[in-house]
Amino acid sequence: MWDTMATREQKLEAKRRYYQKNKNKLNAESRELNTRLRYEKKNFIIESLGSKCCKCGTTECLEIDHINPGLKKDRRCLYVCSWDRIKSEMDNLQLLCSACHHERSQLQKDASWFYFKNLPIEEQNKIMKQFEQEGSNLPSWSPQDKGQ
Repeated sequence: MWDTMATREQKLEAKRRYYQKNKNKLNAESRELNTRLRYEKKNFIIESLGSKCCKCGTTECLEIDHINPGLKKDRRCLYVCSWDRIKSEMDNLQLLCSACHHERSQLQKDASWFYFKNLPIEEQNKIMKQFEQEGSNLPSWSPQDKGQ
């Protein structure tokens, strides 16, 4: 057993030395690969969604929007997620130009504020307390879920 452990430790130490000696090259290669994969994923999504803004039709400054933000799997950018995850979310995605995306996001924020401010103060306080305690770890919900 000790021979195996020594061999394992020696291999780990050799890997550490190799990394320390070559870390700039390895990190640059890793960054390059990650950048290439992000562009491939972004281009796949854009091409799959028709390569134009679904509201105004422009092909400039395209951004990916979740149709129902409550169905997002998590908060990470899709470009860093697995291909399977991207494909599973395609039905909830649309392309918007930056201007249309900004307009839609602002409308969503305004609508959220409208519903929040019209809740009884007890409900508002309950929601604020949850956010204070749990922050972004709160589960997603949509108005349809509230009746269930």
